Amino acid sequence: MARSDLGESKRERILQAALQLFSRQGYHATTTKEIAAASGVAEGLIFYYFGGKRELLRHVVRRFSFLETVRGEADRLIGEEREEALVRFGRMYLAFLDHHKDYLLLIWSPELLGDEEVTGEVRHLLAGMAEMGGRLIAAGGREAPPLDEQTAQTAASMMLSALLTHFIIGERVKNRNPETDEAYIRSVVSIVLNGVRSGQNGQDGRNGQDA
Repeated sequence: MARSDLGESKRERILQAALQLFSRQGYHATTTKEIAAASGVAEGLIFYYFGGKRELLRHVVRRFSFLETVRGEADRLIGEEREEALVRFGRMYLAFLDHHKDYLLLIWSPELLGDEEVTGEVRHLLAGMAEMGGRLIAAGGREAPPLDEQTAQTAASMMLSALLTHFIIGERVKNRNPETDEAYIRSVVSIVLNGVRSGQNGQDGRNGQDA
């Protein structure tokens, strides 16, 4: 393994260990010594790569976010039929939620909800998610005219919020399965796109009256 690859492997192990320990024990209760032991590296490497526990937390919040996990996927979906592109995007989001429960426990933990810096980072990531989904809605694929950016991002936020609620309730009552997930995703996408189309039709009508 090349030296750069070895360094990247160690860095990734530190991030993975930090995520697990921060989410299970809490950020403040976890020490860099524990993170080093869990990741199998010398404690000094945490400070070498990240500067300290605080900066390590910021990297964890960014590295394991949905935005980072699916970076580049939106570019591949743009240009496809809009409804199917959004359905695939919704599947990606539910898959992310299923496989990153420790990340959700961390960013929504009581101790970090009151952390202004982390809250700002999470707010930035949520805005990025809405922008990513909004690009899919605004582009419209082959069958729809373009949509203004703000409306598209609002529609994407509504879609992601509905899917997050579906995930949380499903985890609580244990009634989710692939079939119900798919049906829910398609239902939400249909509702969002119907709203978008209604808004576009209304705008076209107003524009016609103005003309």
